[in-house]
Amino acid sequence: MARDPAQNKYCDTVHRRKIKRFSYEEKDESVNSGKQSFKINFFFVMLNTAISSLEEGFELMDNHRESFKFIYDIQSLQNFADKEELNKACKHLQIVLSVGEDCNVNNNELFEELQIFAEMLPSKSLPAHALSYITQLGYMDKFSNVIIALKIILTFLVSVVHDERSFFKSK
Repeated sequence: MARDPAQNKYCDTVHRRKIKRFSYEEKDESVNSGKQSFKINFFFVMLNTAISSLEEGFELMDNHRESFKFIYDIQSLQNFADKEELNKACKHLQIVLSVGEDCNVNNNELFEELQIFAEMLPSKSLPAHALSYITQLGYMDKFSNVIIALKIILTFLVSVVHDERSFFKSK
């Protein structure tokens, strides 16, 4: 019987030794129990997926909060001293809400609408109260950009809660 597999026509398998190239390399241990297999092949994979999903969600929420922070705290518009800062925030929001040439919000109109609306808004109003206030007064066409921005932030909050609920149900 020949030792070289290339010379032996009847040899089906070739046993090769793994060469250690680094001093820290160790022999791979095989998974013996079903418990270890479950832990490695399922639990750690699910945990890694959940962690990366949460990190992505928090990153999206931070970006969203940064873009809409002046509308989240809509009651502070009455005390907004720096009009240039508000105008800059409106321009940034227009960029965020633009897709190509299409834009949901006009920054100049939003800036003007927010200045007028801040004077009308009851004190200590939340974004949901502000939206219902506009609709109750029938000013939906006068504050169209403000309504779009408010609807977007309120819809985003509902979608985040729905995603969190779905995640915990899957546990």
